[in-house]
Amino acid sequence: MSSALSLDQLRDSITPDVFPTLDSVTVVESIDSTNAALLRADPPPYGRFSVCTAMQQTAGRGRRGRQWVSAPGSGVYLSIGWTLPELRRDLPTLALAVGVAARRGLISLGAQNVTLKWPNDLMVRNGKLGGILNELRSCALGAYVVIGVGVNVVAPEGLGVDVLAQGGQPVRDLRNAGVTDPSLGATTRALIREISRMLPVYTTEGLTPFWDEWLAADHLRNRAIEWSEGERRLVGVARGIDADGLLLVETGADHPVIRLNAGEVTVRPAA
Repeated sequence: MSSALSLDQLRDSITPDVFPTLDSVTVVESIDSTNAALLRADPPPYGRFSVCTAMQQTAGRGRRGRQWVSAPGSGVYLSIGWTLPELRRDLPTLALAVGVAARRGLISLGAQNVTLKWPNDLMVRNGKLGGILNELRSCALGAYVVIGVGVNVVAPEGLGVDVLAQGGQPVRDLRNAGVTDPSLGATTRALIREISRMLPVYTTEGLTPFWDEWLAADHLRNRAIEWSEGERRLVGVARGIDADGLLLVETGADHPVIRLNAGEVTVRPAA
């Protein structure tokens, strides 16, 4: 593993002079979950954001309660806290906007061919590079959202970073995306920069400013997919997303295009 992946570098990458709207930052060697830590903390005031990041998580989480195994120093384990004035109906689309921002950050490091797999995966070479998990709680100020982002910077050889935990998909890291000398600090910094720029725009305009960019990076678009609803296994062709962030699927049935909710289904490319 690269010696560049160090705790000191991680701490040095996050400074208030670089992120003037940063309200608080926690950088630690090991933690149960960066998302859980921020959910336990006081929300930042409007217009400012909080950060928690670690070299390792011992109880990291993905969608649907899956465990995200975090080998020390192998990836970014980052959470960002943001306060909204109210609970918005379109809040599920925030994960899509975060995906666009995270992809921008990785591209700024030299990553190539990074795509976005609905609803919350970062992909490269048909494998999982990272994932997003947003969690919400009410607060006196309105709604407090914690944005969790995990990115494999240098996946340890032979470990696989728990393929099952990452949705049964092959694991990729930034080297697979063409970043020749991946840095934990630089990756963390790039992700914070782009997400913190995205948040005030999303707060006032929603998904609209990020819509075209998400569609251009859509990993599933026009691909055959399968999903399950209870005991039923269904197949169709992904046709992008709608304004509510739901996946459009062409089934060929009496109602040829249906909308899938991220909370109801798990989608994988059909074999």
